[in-house]
Amino acid sequence: MKKLFLLMTAIALVATGCNNDDDDVLVTSVEVTPSEFSVKVQGDLPTLEASVKPANATDKTVKWSSDKPAILSVDENTGALKWEVAELEDASAVVTITASAGGVSGKSVITVTRNHVPVEAGTITASKSEFHIGEALPTLTVAWTPEGATTPETVAWGSDNVDILKINTETGALELVAESLEEAVAVKITAVAMPDDVTAETTITVKPAIVLESISVTASAAEFVVGDELPTVEATLNPEGALGEVVWSSDKPEILAVDAETGVLELTAEELAEAADVVITATVGEISGNTTIKVKPVVPVTGITVTASVNKFAIGDELPTLEAVVAPEDATSPTVTWSSDKPEVLAVNAETGVLELIAETLEADEAVTITATADGVSGEVVITVQPEAEA
Repeated sequence: MKKLFLLMTAIALVATGCNNDDDDVLVTSVEVTPSEFSVKVQGDLPTLEASVKPANATDKTVKWSSDKPAILSVDENTGALKWEVAELEDASAVVTITASAGGVSGKSVITVTRNHVPVEAGTITASKSEFHIGEALPTLTVAWTPEGATTPETVAWGSDNVDILKINTETGALELVAESLEEAVAVKITAVAMPDDVTAETTITVKPAIVLESISVTASAAEFVVGDELPTVEATLNPEGALGEVVWSSDKPEILAVDAETGVLELTAEELAEAADVVITATVGEISGNTTIKVKPVVPVTGITVTASVNKFAIGDELPTLEAVVAPEDATSPTVTWSSDKPEVLAVNAETGVLELIAETLEADEAVTITATADGVSGEVVITVQPEAEA
């Protein structure tokens, strides 16, 4: 009986223990505030707080840790942050602080930056390292290293020869002072980054202006007919690199004018009795060049004479060849279009005037009129096609 009582007591104790485990409330989340922030080395640090949920979790004990304790440590019990460095070796570092409770964790991500990353060196880049007086000036940019260096508070630009090439001390914009030079001069340009007092430099060579020796003028077409698209003209200053403001002129502006600044041509004559040679000139100072453009009047076609190598042939014979002579010889639109009044018998290529026999047989002679037309004027020839000769 005593043994039975002891057995029942043990079972009751085990059951009671099982009921206590079932009553534990597990942690579902841990939220750390602030969840992220940035701070400079040795700057003021916030107080981290961990919110464990649910509020009635059985074990809400929080343990804190840092993934970079050599930079920023944390008290594992209180979460209090502490600096472990006076300055960073790198420009920045990311430190993650973790709060863990009941196997669940939350994080606060802290971005730490150096108080000042000094500039160590600089490089000036010029859009071109040399130029001639009269050409566009170079533009300058400067880059500082190392990467991540603190942006300079000020950059002071300078030139070692302000009588030739000045520079805006704040913007780095160049200004040419010299109007002429006997020989090339190298000017040193500097940029000083403050407060680190680091200097970058480059050299810009200023060369004398290239002396203009000649001007070549070309036209897109040497001649044109009134009513056609106008040619364009272009002036090339020699040698290459020579500069100057071109002034355009025409020796017959009443026929073909030219814009003095742009060189754009303008036909001013509405009609011409005869062709005219117009000289278009480009001038820079005392140097000039020119080209001649022939302006031709519209010459209408007055007549077309059409001939055939033979005016009669039989099926099976060699076909005749055609020729059209347009009058006058200098007609503006002399291109001929060919046609046949009986293409089912004898056709003709509209462009080339080549004949093609279509009919395979004929009962009797067929007179075919071949016509050539140009500029609204026509000429014709009659060719007789005969049946095939009997063997």
